[in-house]
Amino acid sequence: MDTIIDNTDYYINPYTIFKLQKNETGRIDTQKIDTILISETENFYVVEDDKHQIELKKDNYNIGIFSVQLSYDKKFMAINITFHTGSYTTIINLETWEYWSIGEDDFEDVGNLKWNPNDNKMIVLIGSIMKVTPVLYNAETREIEKYLYGEDINIIEIRIANDGSFVDFVEENYDYGEEKYIIYRSYIDKEKVEELGKITKDKMIDWSLKWKR
Repeated sequence: MDTIIDNTDYYINPYTIFKLQKNETGRIDTQKIDTILISETENFYVVEDDKHQIELKKDNYNIGIFSVQLSYDKKFMAINITFHTGSYTTIINLETWEYWSIGEDDFEDVGNLKWNPNDNKMIVLIGSIMKVTPVLYNAETREIEKYLYGEDINIIEIRIANDGSFVDFVEENYDYGEEKYIIYRSYIDKEKVEELGKITKDKMIDWSLKWKR
């Protein structure tokens, strides 16, 4: 098991900001990803470049922006915004500057996204706070294209292969009171999900943090 995941090349998106930092006012500092600036006012998250500006309205439940990521061709930006009981993800088409949110009215939690390295599709976890399932979302069609697992489970982390052919994800499972971590592999272009086996908590932490290195 350790050999399998240690020898797997996972995609690390070079156009990513995680956990945007707040300043002394309690709002995020202005940050830049490629040519796009992201800032926060009292009532809005502001996304802009030298020709465009949009304001994403906040409410009393917003906590902050967890991540901002560009697609492989920089056509789309995904912004994962957290609130007290979950998160939602807003997509911006940077060619037209249209924007929309994924499943905001249908799911409590829509987050932990990973863009595919080859096209404008992303893996995103949808569901409730403790029970989610990974789906393949197509930003071009604005639709969920495929469910990558058949039920909602407590997923700790998910990572996508460097060639975009599969995703690995870890479930935290308390079976009969025993804490277990189980890793699965779901294939993008095949109807196939494999249970790769159990890993230790230390191994799970090391695996989930690898993208930071």
